[in-house]
This record gives sequence, C-alpha cells and structure tokens, in this order.
Amino acid sequence: MPEQLVVILGMHRSGTSLVTKSIELFGFSPGGNLMEAAADNPTGFQEDLDVVALNDEMLAFNQATWESPLDTFERDFPRHFHERARSLLQSKLAATTGRLVLKDPRFCLLLPFWTAQFKALGLNVHFIVVHRNPLEVAASLSARDGMSVEQALLLDYVYNTCVLRHPGCSGCVVSYRRFLAEPLKELGRIADHLGSALPRGSAAEFVGSFVDQKLCHHEYSRQDLMAHEHGFPEIIDVSGLLLQLSAGEQPGFEPPVIHPSRLHRLQELQLRRDFDTKVELTTRLDALDAQARLAGAEVQDLQGRLG
Repeated sequence: MPEQLVVILGMHRSGTSLVTKSIELFGFSPGGNLMEAAADNPTGFQEDLDVVALNDEMLAFNQATWESPLDTFERDFPRHFHERARSLLQSKLAATTGRLVLKDPRFCLLLPFWTAQFKALGLNVHFIVVHRNPLEVAASLSARDGMSVEQALLLDYVYNTCVLRHPGCSGCVVSYRRFLAEPLKELGRIADHLGSALPRGSAAEFVGSFVDQKLCHHEYSRQDLMAHEHGFPEIIDVSGLLLQLSAGEQPGFEPPVIHPSRLHRLQELQLRRDFDTKVELTTRLDALDAQARLAGAEVQDLQGRLG
C-alpha cells in the first residue's frame, strides 16, 4: 500500500487544529515536532514546526509572509527547496509508519509546489479543507494579533481562493461551525472521504475531550458578512461556494482568480501595519535609551560620591 498523507487546508483561526486532531482517529499521526499549545489554542495547534519553518522560508524567498502573501502559484523555487521538502516528507512518513497528517495554513499559499512533491514521492494524498465564516476568522485574528477586520477578510479571501483554484483540493470541505454542532456526522463524512470506518467508541471519546461549542468565541452569519462594511463580492462568493461544498453539494464552478486590487489592498494594509509597528518599537527603544542614559548618569554620580 502506498504511503498515505492527509493535508489539512484552511485559513488561520478557522478550526483546522481541531479537525487535524480528529484525523488521529483514523490511524494517522502528525509530525513529531509539534508547536506547543498556547492560551489562544489550548488543545494544540497540530502544526509541525519543521514544516512551518520550511514554508516560512519559501514565502520569504518570494518576499512574502503568511500575513502578507504574494501570488506565489506560478513561482519557481530553487532545487534545494524541492530536495528539502521531499526529504522532510520522507522522514515524517517514516516516523509515522506511512500514515501522516500535516496541517499548516501556509500550505494554501504553496499548493503547486507541495502537490508536485507529493506526486514525485507517489503519495496517496487526501485533502481536507476547513471553512469558517470569514468574520469569525477576522474577529479571532483581531483578538490574537491586533489585525484589522479588513486585512483579515482579505487574507481569508486569498487563502481560500488559493485552495479553490487548485485542482483536487476541494473534495472534502468541513464547516467548522457544523463540526462543533454535529461532530459525529462530520467525522462520518471525513471517514467516507478517507475510505475508512469511523471508530464510534474512540470518536465519542474524542468529542467528549476536544469538541466544545465554547471553542467558537465569535459567531456571525452569512448575512452578517454580506452586510459588513468590509465585506466584498469576491469573499462572499468564495465563502458561499465553500459552504455549498461543506454541505455535500457539488456545484460546478470555474476556479476563482484573486482580484489584483484585493491583493494590492492587502499589501497596502500590511505595509501600514509594519510601519506602525516600526514606529512603536522605535519609540519604545528611544524611551529605554533615555532611561539607560539617566541610569548611567546616576551611577557616575554615586561612584563620584563614593570615590
């Protein structure tokens, strides 16, 4: 049997960690170097730090970051990135006896590169996409990172458009809200996608231990998104399409294209945010320098009195 890989796709703060954790029910294991849990994700991020580091490095190669992505689909990467990615996958698969689940939202931005590596290694790959109302994602990013709602919505649009425009990635879309409300039903859908049986006993234990409606700290409807001042037609369409797919519908659609004006606006907002951060850090540094000079003068004065 070929080695099997499950790749969890979705925007940051969209519920991908919880869905990734559930894949262990089907005999898949995450990478062995996982990011530690934090206050904003107490059950763990389920992200392999080696994979995250490589993805960050590839984004940086294109002068991009997870919060300020460029259109990286058609970019060529040097050969050493391909070699490192394949070596990394092989080592992770070997450590998990050939059944690996990987989650990193950055995969959305780098799908052409990674799918080429999966194909080169002959892996049997299952993609699972997690969708959450973009306003809920924005509220979570605002609470965690101080990001503006406008920037977060644009990011959500870019990430999910990247997924929908890549062939074969939208075969199984999971609604985070529905996963919280009907976890066993959604786990059954995932089982069907993976060609596995759902272990009912273990699934019930998983639900009791990890699934909690209180995990969803922000709740918005599709109507809220449509009426929001920073909502825009493209994100409404992309979110609506993912909702249809998550409900088991199979709408025919042309792969969406990221509107250049949206990407430009996202970059403008990130530049402004970077500038504000630089100003804040410079102000703090100047204040610390002033304190240091005063402390130095006080030390000299005390030394003079002792002397």
